[in-house]
Amino acid sequence: QEARRMTWLLSGVSATFMAAVAIAIALLSGQIASFYAVSHQSKEIVSALIMSSCAIYPLLAFYLTAFGALEGAGFTVKPMLALSVGLFLLRVPLAYLLAIHCHMEVTGIIIAVAISHLAVTLAAVSLVRQFFAQEKTTICSRQSFSRTVAKASSFHVSGGQESHSKIASSGSTGP
Repeated sequence: QEARRMTWLLSGVSATFMAAVAIAIALLSGQIASFYAVSHQSKEIVSALIMSSCAIYPLLAFYLTAFGALEGAGFTVKPMLALSVGLFLLRVPLAYLLAIHCHMEVTGIIIAVAISHLAVTLAAVSLVRQFFAQEKTTICSRQSFSRTVAKASSFHVSGGQESHSKIASSGSTGP
């Protein structure tokens, strides 16, 4: 229960922090772009790219934190698959489709990156829910098993004690 709460809390906190960073970077995008751009047109393009990347920062922070929590709990394969599918099977073909076939150029690539990050974030939410639902079932099963073992142990122990006390009261030393 505590692990689930901390996973959601820290994923939200990291997304919130990165949203604040993104706002600061977006406000300074013109100045940042001037460090890298050599012409006015390239400065505008770099500034637009920086601004668009800011929208992705909170998503990235959220899913990296959520996947980190899952991986720390030993649930590693599905987060890796979600990232791989988001990058290779969604982002790259979508970027190619939008940029080349739909003639959107850089805008198509930006849209593909945003969509792939959103898809991976939704996968992270789904995997965290699935993991903790699975853990809750496992914990309930373990508790039920522990109760069954405890009942069985107490039955045998009390039966053994009764047999031992009957033997002791009869004065018999053995079979």
